[in-house]
Amino acid sequence: MTAGPRPFFKYASPAAALAMLSTGMARYSTPLLFNDPFDVQGGLHFDFDPSSLHRKVIDRIAELAAAEQEPLIDPDDVWGKIVLEARSHFPTYGFNRDRWLKLTGPSFKTLETVIRTTQEDYRKHWREVQLPEMRVFCVSEVRDNLLMWAHYAQDHTGVVLEMWSLPDEDNPLSVAVPVEYVERPIPFYSESE
Repeated sequence: MTAGPRPFFKYASPAAALAMLSTGMARYSTPLLFNDPFDVQGGLHFDFDPSSLHRKVIDRIAELAAAEQEPLIDPDDVWGKIVLEARSHFPTYGFNRDRWLKLTGPSFKTLETVIRTTQEDYRKHWREVQLPEMRVFCVSEVRDNLLMWAHYAQDHTGVVLEMWSLPDEDNPLSVAVPVEYVERPIPFYSESE
């Protein structure tokens, strides 16, 4: 998007247009009424299955324990201490994955439960608190989109109002950004993190 004044277009039904023109105000829409359930999504998403975390962490500890060069590890960090302990035993005993998986299994089961509970609590908070309070001012950079006319201008019977961003007047349209649709939700944590 370019900086400075630029036009935006608000598609509206005849009733909504009359209301805006008579009051001088425009409605900010609630996402609860959007026709596309994917328009506004929230959640704590991961790009990996949390149930796979246990094995992946143990595999990473095994890699660091067997590494030829000393890895950069914080000796005061709880995971750093575990890696250093595994490294100190590696020359004599190697790394018994099955034993490590068994020893750490209960802790990782608890962690997985915490992750899933936190995800569900966040989803509930998003649905019941954040989403109902959210409002969005919907505009377009295009004035002649047939689908927009059909959906938002009451089957082509409404209007399209042209609005201008006015940066010098601290107009909210001046900070408008386009909606970017992605195939998958943005992860809260990635597998590498």
